[in-house]
Amino acid sequence: MKIKQRKGFTVTEVMVTLIIIGIATAAILYSYTRFIAGSAVDAAARDIKGTLDLARNFAIAVNSTHRVTFQLHDPNPGTSGVGNRQSFWIDRYALDTAGNPFWQKQVTDPRWVPDSVLITDVSDSTATYEYIEFYPDGTAQAKIIHLIGRNDNQSIATNFYSIEVYPSTAISKIYAHQKK
Repeated sequence: MKIKQRKGFTVTEVMVTLIIIGIATAAILYSYTRFIAGSAVDAAARDIKGTLDLARNFAIAVNSTHRVTFQLHDPNPGTSGVGNRQSFWIDRYALDTAGNPFWQKQVTDPRWVPDSVLITDVSDSTATYEYIEFYPDGTAQAKIIHLIGRNDNQSIATNFYSIEVYPSTAISKIYAHQKK
């Protein structure tokens, strides 16, 4: 008697294979989206740190106080056309022709924080604008900036990146995956 050889797959085998492929695909997509979100926060933290370092260098080189201004909230919601995007730039402390001090606005062009990233606060402030001043003697205000992915859970400290500015040296440091 000849045994009939089977050709093809059963419906059960096909369904199990599709389920396994679906689970693997979902896991890969989830990991990839988390990686991309984390990369955006990391890139934003590095961009802010670079601007802080530049302000420190300007203050020392030009012998004039500089500050990094953070716009944390839209001051005119609905009118500016930028929505709830956050930005930061460098201002310079200067004197006008009569010798009166003023802040020379936007020595550097504004840098936009990516839409997927949120600066939650600068040293626990909720103001629209926050500032970190850098002085010609190489010192600065002590501040901490907290960043997180816009869709991340803010109750989990490891979702944050912190950037700390040390007052005695005006050097800034990024602390990944921790809220200081």
